[in-house]
Amino acid sequence: MGFRLAAVRKAKNFSWKQKNEAAGTEQMSVKVDQVACTGCGWCIVSCPQDAVDNRPSFVARIDEDLCTQCLVCLDYCPAGALVER
Repeated sequence: MGFRLAAVRKAKNFSWKQKNEAAGTEQMSVKVDQVACTGCGWCIVSCPQDAVDNRPSFVARIDEDLCTQCLVCLDYCPAGALVER
């Protein structure tokens, strides 16, 4: 668990969004498989940018304006409901 917490702290300072914009490449994004999402909330807890919410439906939603595509949430999702696109 210590490694994961270190990854979350490191992710606060890393942004694929900024890196892709600077390079002029297409931006990737994190999508939620709404069928696979169990509403456990691990993605919410793990997100260093507070870009994930599951209200009111208990299915994860990603705020693309806040998400920096650090991908920490993908590691924490036990259902594999978060995918990189």
